[in-house]
Amino acid sequence: NCDVLILTRGGGSIEDRWAFNDETIARSIHDSDIPIISAVGHEIDYTICDFVSDCRAPTPSAAAEIVSPDINIIIQRLNEKELQLNRMILSFLQTHYQKVDSLFRRIRNPADYLFHIKTQIEGLQVRLYKNITSKIKMGKETLTHIDQNLQRNHPSEYLCNLSSRLGLLEKRLNDKIIELLITKHEKWENSLRLLEAVSPLNTIKRGYAIVLNKDKKIIKSTSDIKINDRIFTMLADGGIFSNIEEIQPKK
Repeated sequence: NCDVLILTRGGGSIEDRWAFNDETIARSIHDSDIPIISAVGHEIDYTICDFVSDCRAPTPSAAAEIVSPDINIIIQRLNEKELQLNRMILSFLQTHYQKVDSLFRRIRNPADYLFHIKTQIEGLQVRLYKNITSKIKMGKETLTHIDQNLQRNHPSEYLCNLSSRLGLLEKRLNDKIIELLITKHEKWENSLRLLEAVSPLNTIKRGYAIVLNKDKKIIKSTSDIKINDRIFTMLADGGIFSNIEEIQPKK
């Protein structure tokens, strides 16, 4: 869950820093998905880890400054970029002003058209300046908002939110389990009613019977039995064992 790792040791002899020349460590740094900053020893000290890391810092404190720059420096850079962008815009507009003036001098009749173009450029200049100012203001507000979020997102607050979410998920899971049980119970009752509707026991209750041979197989034809065979007739309230004395085929 780390955004960046700092591999560091302040000072020490070459023997103390020799562990940072290990091949296994170097390959692990190279294969790491997390950015790694190497800051081993002083500025003049080099190890293999320095060459396989994403970034090398001359000292441990310099590595800390790389991963946590001063917000005032960032704001200062934004202000410098704003001034630089304004100068570029003014230079761009001035160049186009000169082109318009040059065309105005070269063309005699369409002065009104050039005046219209010039007015549009001035309007675009105002809109562009307002847009850039708005973007820079939004950038500053975003930085302020991020800083406030960092202060609000304390681990205790995060754990409290996770606990509330866990309770909500537990309730949803219980509701889903109950819903699933109700659905399964309804399916079971429907299947039970369907089985009862096609059950041979219901047929027997209406006065019919099922005849089985000695192997407990249903007798469907007179050809399935012989004289002196023992059969079992299943009725609704029990059964009857019989011996075959005569077989009469259908006429």
